[in-house]
Amino acid sequence: MTYNIAHRGYSAKFPENTILAFKEAIKAQCHGIELDLQLTKDGHVVVFHDEELGRTVEAGGFLKDYTLSQLKEFNAGYLFQDLYDIQQIPTLKEYFNLVENLSIFSVLELKNNVVTYEGLEEKVIEIIRAYNLTHRVILSSFNPNSIVKCQVLAPEIKTALLKDTFFTPSYRMAKQVNANFLNLRYHYLTTIWLPLLRTLKTPIMAWTVNKPSQLKRLVRAKIYGIITNDPQVLNDILAYDKSKV
Repeated sequence: MTYNIAHRGYSAKFPENTILAFKEAIKAQCHGIELDLQLTKDGHVVVFHDEELGRTVEAGGFLKDYTLSQLKEFNAGYLFQDLYDIQQIPTLKEYFNLVENLSIFSVLELKNNVVTYEGLEEKVIEIIRAYNLTHRVILSSFNPNSIVKCQVLAPEIKTALLKDTFFTPSYRMAKQVNANFLNLRYHYLTTIWLPLLRTLKTPIMAWTVNKPSQLKRLVRAKIYGIITNDPQVLNDILAYDKSKV
């Protein structure tokens, strides 16, 4: 089975990393949701991808320099403002309030590869445990040191190493870190690389896959999970593939 993982929620049609995008991903019957976590100036864990605000929020500067109350004043959906109501930047707790009683799992990317967020791992793990969701969460990062730290702090929570390239050094790193999953840019999941990747015996999640032809190819390759902006398209492909079995 290949799992359908909504990238920042249903980000193809709704403002990414917002409660609206997460709700719509759930309606599209995704198996999991991928989202990004950072820390505010006053230490709150919020859901936001870019280290700087300018792309999806009508403001400037780094997220880390704003308090939660300041961030709540911004419209995280301003690129879609003609279509939807104002969407606030959500906290991790607000996201968990939405999904805690659902069967979907969450892939939480710790955004600590560019900005060093001291204590991010501890705060995220504390919230996960408070919601009793350790069994339905995967902690991911491009930073291998962060993955190792999570493994030490919370061995009961699964981890995923994120890589946007995959050559020999990356292969060695994946083996050394020994994460539960390898989240890899889909371009490297070719007929040449897949045999080598399978020797790791580590389930692979491909990102970010949107073209139907690539989605179909990876479903046929029986990749563990596909991270996509359009979970409805992938859901339709998975349903068709299942009907042909």
